[in-house]
Amino acid sequence: MSSARVLSTAFTLALLAAGAHAQAQPSKAAKPHVASRDQLRECLERQADLRERKQSLEDGSAARAAEQGRLQREGARLREAKATLDPANAPALAAFRHAVDAFNADAVALNKGVEDASAAVEAYNTEVQSANELCDTLDYRARDVEAVLKERSKARAVATAASSSAN
Repeated sequence: MSSARVLSTAFTLALLAAGAHAQAQPSKAAKPHVASRDQLRECLERQADLRERKQSLEDGSAARAAEQGRLQREGARLREAKATLDPANAPALAAFRHAVDAFNADAVALNKGVEDASAAVEAYNTEVQSANELCDTLDYRARDVEAVLKERSKARAVATAASSSAN
């Protein structure tokens, strides 16, 4: 058999396999599930919780970035101080060692914070994916959305009034 015939046969078989695969796929898209009001409430609550967690993660990231900047400046200051340090001056050496120890402790704490934040971001991303898988496949009736949003607005107003009267 010639190489052209072999290629032609392989190409035909590939087309047949692709056609069979396409036929195996459902021709109609699955009908979306219409969510109940409870499901809508759950999705809106998850969305609100995720927004709060995201803000907290962003705030923590900004704080760590500020701490990193402070440590970089402190590290530069310590390098400069080391260059001018008199090895015969015992009190100056002790003070320098103390400053280096404090710097190192702060760097270790920052690194621990970064590790913890990385785990928190991973957990957040997993929760976002889970919420998307649950809530993005649902359809909502307009009247249900309106009713649930009114409920949430009323609950926020009651909570705000209660916290205002408590102060």
